[in-house]
Amino acid sequence: MRVYVANNGLRYIEHEGVRFAVLIPSRMRAEIMARHPLREVANLFVHRSELAAYERQGLKPFPHEEHGFVRITNYMLDRAWSAPCDFVLRTDDDGLGLRELFSRLSLPLLKDADSWLGVVFQDGLMALESGAPLFGYAMSARPVARSAFRPFSLRTWLKGGCLGFTDASLRADTRLLHTDDVDLSLQALAKAGLVLGDNRFYFVTRGRSHGRDKGGAEGVRTPETQLQDYLYLREKYGPDVVQIDMRQRMGEYVRLRIRL
Repeated sequence: MRVYVANNGLRYIEHEGVRFAVLIPSRMRAEIMARHPLREVANLFVHRSELAAYERQGLKPFPHEEHGFVRITNYMLDRAWSAPCDFVLRTDDDGLGLRELFSRLSLPLLKDADSWLGVVFQDGLMALESGAPLFGYAMSARPVARSAFRPFSLRTWLKGGCLGFTDASLRADTRLLHTDDVDLSLQALAKAGLVLGDNRFYFVTRGRSHGRDKGGAEGVRTPETQLQDYLYLREKYGPDVVQIDMRQRMGEYVRLRIRL
């Protein structure tokens, strides 16, 4: 894979004639980002007020003036699509890599850039050829949730931790505070009738910090702001599509049923 800098100043990756960009929004995680597997090839975006903290870690982030994860995502997408490319990947600043689910769970994590992006490249190609505006990875890493007879899902919502975009017009609804992955998935389904969920792999992060990590969305997302997003999504897409379950499970307050 060849990494080059386009006229817009961003890094892009070219492989077998396909060009794509990796975008990482970050907040209060300079030391974690200094160890991120994709730090050498990705485009890191941080608020201008934090620029010095990241530069002290040897990083060269792009500053922004946006507030709120949804607006930051749209800003990054606008920048990335301003140069010719085939797809864009947005991933979390606390990501560790991809884990293969259809084999032994003791297999090593795909955490080096070539292995991780090799999977992303193949999924990006499948999404482009199938017409899926979005692609992503398995919803759960639990062995009981694995279905070897269903390696891919086409009608689902995709988690936003490692999310690929092939549609340059797709943007998150700025009336949301955090939950753009649900909205983007439903937009894609309404537009194209499918998304590409690769159930063979699960995106792995550093896990819960039990309040110690205030970076990323952890310091700003609350049950109240999540519920505000879910209520708006129910109003936007209807109660037959978005159902709210107030019983907290795995940190989520929403259960979705998609009917198109």
